[in-house]
Amino acid sequence: MKLRKLFAFLSAGVLSCCALGGTAFAEETEPVDLSQYQMGDINMDGVIDINDAQLALNVYKMMIAHADPVQEGMLTEEQLALGNVDGIESIINGKAAPVDRYDAYFILRYYTETLSHSISGITVDQFVAKKKEGWEDRRIVDPEQYELGDMTMDGKIDLDDAQLALEVYTCQLAHGDPVQKGLVTKLQLSLGNVDENVEKCYGTEMPVDLNDAQFILEYYTETLAGKATGVPIDAFAGIGKGVAKYLQKQRESA
Repeated sequence: MKLRKLFAFLSAGVLSCCALGGTAFAEETEPVDLSQYQMGDINMDGVIDINDAQLALNVYKMMIAHADPVQEGMLTEEQLALGNVDGIESIINGKAAPVDRYDAYFILRYYTETLSHSISGITVDQFVAKKKEGWEDRRIVDPEQYELGDMTMDGKIDLDDAQLALEVYTCQLAHGDPVQKGLVTKLQLSLGNVDENVEKCYGTEMPVDLNDAQFILEYYTETLAGKATGVPIDAFAGIGKGVAKYLQKQRESA
């Protein structure tokens, strides 16, 4: 259930790029000593949690909508600096974007892995460095080594694969090419197309979309619960598509 809520939080942010809600800090403030705060603690409340990930995502949404989050009073320059956990400035609509979807992802992952006690005693920037290790090395692989749905090519289908599918979808919504931008390879893109359906986005084919991200997440949660053991993910997705069509017909006939 928690994983579904996290997916809902991320996908809702993607699908509401023009709904620029968020924590407002409109009043002028004195310069802040950033050494008092951890990287990732964007709202400066002393903890790194889902609220920081949400604020990072709201900043990204605002940038996509050609707005400046600082000028609009969403946050301060200091908060923006705390949100740049990967140390990289993206370019969105021709402007520097210290906080983007990757920062939101890393903050969320740090929070969830802290909750599950998978990590302890490391800072967000150290966590990010560990997560980024070997990403490029996994791009030269034998396609037969990986199963459909394993977009990260780490040998398992889990939350990271659902997140990557969602990032690919987000990139395409922003008129970007996830392969050209180095987000995934063509092989990873094919591994993410679990429902074997190719939609179009702004006239461009989109093998991985929101449905694929949803199916990967549902497959992972059902496998954890022991309900999808031995079922290939493409068969699982096929069942999901069949149920969706049936429900659609029921609604149309009602």
